[in-house]
Amino acid sequence: MIFNYEPDKPLARYKSQGMILGVCSGLARKFGGDVTYYRIGSIIFCIAGGSGIIFYLLVALVMPSRD
Repeated sequence: MIFNYEPDKPLARYKSQGMILGVCSGLARKFGGDVTYYRIGSIIFCIAGGSGIIFYLLVALVMPSRD
């Protein structure tokens, strides 16, 4: 799913469009692009040392949900 750049939209999680917590779909909606690239990037960061897991969970805690 490709989202257009929407600078006026708040950064938020969209659980209905997400696979786990909706973080990647929220980032794709805010900054534009295909959500698949954000998901692949987060998987790469999770595999590379595990720092991606911590980052993903921190972003999920800080980012408000819109669903």
